[in-house]
Parts: sequence; C-alpha cells; structure tokens
Amino acid sequence: MINLRRQIYISIVIGLTAGLTAYYFDPFHAPGDLFQALRPARDFIENRPPLWWTMDPGYVPSPLTITPLGLPWVFMEEQAAGAIFFGITGALLAWVLRKRTYLLPLFASYAFVQNLGARQYAPLLMALALTGLPAVGVIIKPHIALPLFLMYRSHRVGVMIAIVVTLWTLIVFPGWPVTWLSQLSTYTGTFPVLHPLGLIAFGLAVVTRQPLLALYCLVPLRRMYDALPLFLAVRDIRPVAALTVFSWLMMLLPQPDQLPAFCLSAVAAGWLFGRWAPAAADPASAGAPLDVALKWLGRLRAPVG
Repeated sequence: MINLRRQIYISIVIGLTAGLTAYYFDPFHAPGDLFQALRPARDFIENRPPLWWTMDPGYVPSPLTITPLGLPWVFMEEQAAGAIFFGITGALLAWVLRKRTYLLPLFASYAFVQNLGARQYAPLLMALALTGLPAVGVIIKPHIALPLFLMYRSHRVGVMIAIVVTLWTLIVFPGWPVTWLSQLSTYTGTFPVLHPLGLIAFGLAVVTRQPLLALYCLVPLRRMYDALPLFLAVRDIRPVAALTVFSWLMMLLPQPDQLPAFCLSAVAAGWLFGRWAPAAADPASAGAPLDVALKWLGRLRAPVG
C-alpha cells in the first residue's frame, strides 16, 4: 500500500494517459463501445423508440439498462466522449486498487490496451465490483459482470440501483428485453470451456481453487479485453507481472483477438495462481452469492452429530 497523495497522483496520471491515448490514437475517431450507451440515451432524449437493434446482423447491443451511462455524454462529440469516459474509468480503477497496488501492472497489459482501444467496460466493472456495486455492472454488460457479481459482496445500494434502472427502462422502452434476447444469436463469442484449452483452464481453476477463473471459463467471451478481470484473482506482484507479459504474447497467435487468446491466458493464469497465489480468500468476497452458496453446501455435506 502506498501513501494517499501518491495514489491520487498515480490515478490521475493513469486516467489522463488512458483518455489522451484513446482520443489521439484512435484511427476510427469513434466513441468505441460507449456507443452502446450513447445510442439508447439519445433515443430517450429525443423521445423516439430505440433504434439500436437496427444495425448490421453481427452487432449485439447491450441491454437497455445501460442507457443511464450514456446520458452524461449525449451532447458531446462522440470521440471525445469515449476518451473522457475511458480516462475516468481508468482513473477510478487505479484509485480503487490503492489497497491492491500489486495489481497496478495490469494497466500495462494487452488486455487493458484492448479495453482502451475499444473503450470497453471491463475496468469500470472491476471498479464497481471492488466498491460493493457488482450488481450495477450486471445491468451494463451482463456476461462479463456476472462472475464478478457472484464473487464479490453487493451492497444494498447497488442492488437497488440495478432494480430501479431496470424498472425505469421497462417503463420507458416497454418490451425491450424480447428484442434484445432475439439479437443474442448473432454473438460471435463462445464458451471457453467448450474449447480444449478452455477445458484445461477450467480444470486448473478447479484444482487450484480459483473460482473467478472457473466462472470466466463458463460465460461467453470473445476478445482479450474480456480477460482483464482475471487479474483480480491474484494476490501477488509476481503472477500479475507474469500475466501482464503473457498477455502481450497473445499477439503472436494467428487470431490473437479470438477465443484461443483467452483460453491460453486462462491456462497460464491457472498455473500461476496455483503456484504463487496465497490460499487466503479475498476479503471483498465474503458474503458474496458464491461464498454464501459454498458455505451452505459445506453445511449440507457436514456430518451430522
């Protein structure tokens, strides 16, 4: 742990670097994945039916519960909005990690750089999980946030926010879940556990008792940026540094953005966690849904008398 002033400085530097890089080095001059929130937010402001599912067949939108995230940016130039958004989320994650400074090398990983390039939500979802708000992450990007929701304790405030936002979207955009669910068939990601390397990773996760890694092998994933939350499973600088270096080696694969990249990362993570990770559980996971379920199962298996 480092002193407060230095951590504030580090958070600001990381946020500014991420935001400026996202703005000045984006060849597409686009908001990235923030578009998922901007489009329905503009539909709401302009009082029109949501048009976000009329795009090309390969486009899978986020659920309309992401709409409030786009409201602060609707009147801003899109490229600037995406860059500022990602800069803020990068700084927020760095600040949340002030008591886990061994995780700071993740900002140099290929997984984080991919998040930066696409202005993805993984850094925000990680920050929400570590501040007791993983339920809010579920209404932003469900398949990436679900393992974090199961692994980290949720405050009542976060659960209430998720419920209120969901009810609000159902009132403003009635019937949207039906249309959204009909779009999921075009998703190009797959379940890692169905891939041989993903199955090995899942086995390693079970043997080394790494539930977060196991959970991410069971949810549909597509690109390397989806693997960023795996850093939360480690408790030491050595596996964090090794996983950071290993993530860049994924660029040597014929298709570095696809499933094999995640599977190989997960295999490496499983080996690293089993070799170096302390047995102590993350304090933030106490009282989480998975923690409660495992304790309940433990009581059922306990001998009577």
